[in-house]
Amino acid sequence: MTTVEFITALFYEVDEQMGAIPKHPEAHLWPSEVVTLGLLHALKGVGNRPFYRWLTRDFRPLFPRLPERTRLFRLLKTHQNWTRAFLAAPTVCSALSTRMALSSSTRCARAAARSRSAAKASPIIAGSSGANSVCC
Repeated sequence: MTTVEFITALFYEVDEQMGAIPKHPEAHLWPSEVVTLGLLHALKGVGNRPFYRWLTRDFRPLFPRLPERTRLFRLLKTHQNWTRAFLAAPTVCSALSTRMALSSSTRCARAAARSRSAAKASPIIAGSSGANSVCC
């Protein structure tokens, strides 16, 4: 699962649970976007400036109406209770981590199957076993 897929899945889960909260007429971000950004900041585990640089450098297209740095962090502080509620709830993060673990184990299983079939097909590595290979 790429980071873009993770952010999209996180936003989907948050938006599904926060769908009824309306956006303020003057706000640039929807409440679900604010919570998603708060969760990303908590999960990333870095300071405000590095997080904002990472966000704007790599994921600006996902949040086209992203406010400037100090405004974003004032907004996150104002709505930190929403983010805390999602961090405490076992549904959002555990569902995403379960999906990530499942996709990772699927990739590992495919890689092991490919290495076993390559070992059978190649006389050079016929003595090696795919069961001992390390994945991820």
